[in-house]
Amino acid sequence: MKHRTEGIAIVLVIVIAAVTMLTALFTSAALSVASRGSASSDRNSTQALLAADSGLKTLKARGATIPYSESDGSFTNWIAENFATLDMGDGVTATISVVDEDEDANRITVQSVGAVGPFRRTVVQEFEIVIGPPLPLSATVPGALTSVGSIKSSSGAARVYGKPNTDAAWTTTQIPIIEKSKTTYRDATACDALTDDYIEVAGVVYVATDSSTCPANLSVSRVTDHSPFVLPGATKVGIRGTAIAEDLPSPVGNPPTSTVKVTHGTRTLFGLDSPISIGGNSMGTVVGIDGDEFTIKWSIPPSSQPEGTIVRRDISSGVTMGACPTGTNVSQSFPQGCDAGVDLTSLFYKTFHVASPNLLKDSLPAANRLTGSQVAGRTLSGITWVTNPDNNFRDQTGSGILIIENNPNQTINLNVSNDFIGLIYVIGDANIQGNAQYHGAIIVDGEATVDTSVQGTTDIHYDPLHLMRALAGLTVPNPDPGGLGQALNNTWRIR
Repeated sequence: MKHRTEGIAIVLVIVIAAVTMLTALFTSAALSVASRGSASSDRNSTQALLAADSGLKTLKARGATIPYSESDGSFTNWIAENFATLDMGDGVTATISVVDEDEDANRITVQSVGAVGPFRRTVVQEFEIVIGPPLPLSATVPGALTSVGSIKSSSGAARVYGKPNTDAAWTTTQIPIIEKSKTTYRDATACDALTDDYIEVAGVVYVATDSSTCPANLSVSRVTDHSPFVLPGATKVGIRGTAIAEDLPSPVGNPPTSTVKVTHGTRTLFGLDSPISIGGNSMGTVVGIDGDEFTIKWSIPPSSQPEGTIVRRDISSGVTMGACPTGTNVSQSFPQGCDAGVDLTSLFYKTFHVASPNLLKDSLPAANRLTGSQVAGRTLSGITWVTNPDNNFRDQTGSGILIIENNPNQTINLNVSNDFIGLIYVIGDANIQGNAQYHGAIIVDGEATVDTSVQGTTDIHYDPLHLMRALAGLTVPNPDPGGLGQALNNTWRIR
């Protein structure tokens, strides 16, 4: 009996020990599985976090080169179209979206969600929006004299000259490269202004490449084969008002269209909806502008044209949103005609392609922001902005862009002995009077009329070469963001 009891006890001990060992093994296995699951979760969560951060870094690398025009006016739109989901391989993704875009403060808040299977991690960071580089100043001039109000002329002594669509009108011929004359587009002290001009000698078109030794000679390159050539001093050249910078193939499509790259100076001649002619009797309309590239829809398409082919249009003597002058002297005073009822709303923007007058005004240094009393006796250059002008605004000299901002209800008189070459833009009302010669163009952005009542002889000569020279080298601030900049310090955070 005693031995039987001891045997049972031994069996019980063995069973209990086995159960204990199995329980321990199962517990250990469960803990190991749990540990491996926890480690896997931690790894996936970390990988999702790294994916989210990598998404921000990818955005920064690509976003630094985004032209604002391609972002459809908003980085939010651009990111939504191009960064919906970044596939990083092995099932790892990052989704980019914009939390906030503040263009006034030039910053954008971006969220990146990294994903590995069901695991999600979110990272948020703020970036600077970089303003693009300054833009070359350009101007679209509808006519020799442009007015929002009606144009009135009470004297046959006024002459407002536009330009017909003829080769002779658009090519200034037989000008010695050292001659000084205010009826041409430059003088001998500005010989370097010839650089980048298209010129013609004995029927061959050249582009001026180096005028550092002018007036002794002028280095040029023949447009047809780009071979270099040197013109000796006093050579008589024809100066082309503008030219195509690249070859023009025959237009394609229905209606036929062309994308034409032109010299920058052409922006002094053409804007959207402007009529245009290239290389003869072609007729078309500018339907798109991207930098120096124009998209033209043709009603009468041109044949293929070589580099240097002249670009031109009809320029009316007068263009107005109101009424043109009437009377017996009109055809004599406005030989290239006057276009009435033209849509000139937002004329400042249409002229300079700048978002607002203040954007341009505020960008000018103090030396170029003058009052009426500061103008007398000064030779103007570049862009000059005059506020509080004298009622009798007279004797301005120099060249460039002259913007006159009237006081409320003020009408200024552009008066005697003006010797300013380029573009005069009046914000307000103006009378054009006196013995004056204007070479370039005059634009009056006022609600009242322009009265060309004359006390002597007034001539306004539309001249694209003067306008091109006036705009050469001038820039304006870029109002649009140009790309994604640096990440702002201390803004990276996990959400």
